[in-house]
Amino acid sequence: MDMLYDTDRAEYYCLRCSFVGDEQDVQRLNAQFREKYGARTVRITDF
Repeated sequence: MDMLYDTDRAEYYCLRCSFVGDEQDVQRLNAQFREKYGARTVRITDF
């Protein structure tokens, strides 16, 4: 993830996409990502 911090504006921004937000926004989106893709490393053997 290419998140950079702008000290003048006190916000984070991404070089690859158009995301701009403060630390709370970054933490909220990271929590959503972990919830959505948390089991991506679990091997599914029962169908």
